[in-house]
Amino acid sequence: YLVDDLINAVLLASANDASVALAEKIAGSEKSFAKMMTLRAKLWGAPKTVCKTATGLTARGQTSTSRDLAIIFKHAMEDQEFADRMKRTKARTTEGKLLRNHNKALWRVEGAEGGKTGYTNAARQTYVGKFKRGEDEIIIAIMGSERMWTDLKQLVEYGFNKKQAIAAGQHSKDIQIAGIHF
Repeated sequence: YLVDDLINAVLLASANDASVALAEKIAGSEKSFAKMMTLRAKLWGAPKTVCKTATGLTARGQTSTSRDLAIIFKHAMEDQEFADRMKRTKARTTEGKLLRNHNKALWRVEGAEGGKTGYTNAARQTYVGKFKRGEDEIIIAIMGSERMWTDLKQLVEYGFNKKQAIAAGQHSKDIQIAGIHF
């Protein structure tokens, strides 16, 4: 498979096998790649994230927080190629297979710029994504949700309302409220 197809498979369709293949190509092994991801997370200011796999699937010693996920995603979205891929609702592989994005927020939530869904038994439904309305931007991260799309819509509305209220009273560029990164 071509790298471009594998990246789209990971980002749009959560293809765990593609995550492992890319990790092995980049770092020689999934374990080495996980160490690289842990270091990158720490350098970006996400100290509670420890990666043990390339997929995010449950593994002994692997940890993160919604705050760390928001910080990591904020940095990742600064890469324009990554941000462009995260906006796609679908993509075709070079072999013609249609990949559909699992991120329903792209067509259900106003201002969705991109995001990533996930699920494990330990973390339940998870999501991290960027939303923009006018000049206002927020990053939402959810872990442990049982009603992810409902929770996400409520948090996005809460985040933008809170951001407007805060902006009226103070001028802080880096505010953290309940898993929402401004």
